[in-house]
Amino acid sequence: MISDSSKQVAAFFCRPHRKIVLLLLALVFSLGLWFRLSVPAVPLFNPDSWGYLHPALSEMAGSGFQQTHGRGIAYPLFLLGVLSATEDFQSITVAQHAMGIFAGIVWWVAWMSWCSWLPSVRVGAFWVQCIGIVFLASFLLNASTILHESAIRPEAIFPALALGQICLCLIYARARWGSHCPFVACLSGAFSVL
Repeated sequence: MISDSSKQVAAFFCRPHRKIVLLLLALVFSLGLWFRLSVPAVPLFNPDSWGYLHPALSEMAGSGFQQTHGRGIAYPLFLLGVLSATEDFQSITVAQHAMGIFAGIVWWVAWMSWCSWLPSVRVGAFWVQCIGIVFLASFLLNASTILHESAIRPEAIFPALALGQICLCLIYARARWGSHCPFVACLSGAFSVL
């Protein structure tokens, strides 16, 4: 037989608690920001970093954007944008940490988009939001994620891009089959392919 206290706890976790969720999200994002700010803003290099950095530096030196070793263009363009705007290598790490926090925001938007597919009784349930917060915290507070954001490697920004694509795909699916909004479906589908 279930006791009254168990029923109260179950009822608490089944109801939406927006203020508690916002407080927990603020805590997770604050900790993520604090961990990133506690890491020195010195970019970490490895033997592969030059292949990503060279195109940006050659463009800034006037020799053109020279791709090396068949690498993709997205990360060298990101480096070119950051270095052109700031002319400071430390700003690469700061920008990548900012992308990491942005990836957390996109992660939460993707989570909320996914939750919108749940039955209406469970969409706002506190236990559902707690599951999302736990996984968000495991992403934002992960030492490997923060280490990747400190290195001159494409792994620093690709989580934000991949999560953005997932979010756009979820928006596309909702617009295509849920709310039947063709304009939003076309727009989100096109951006997800990009």
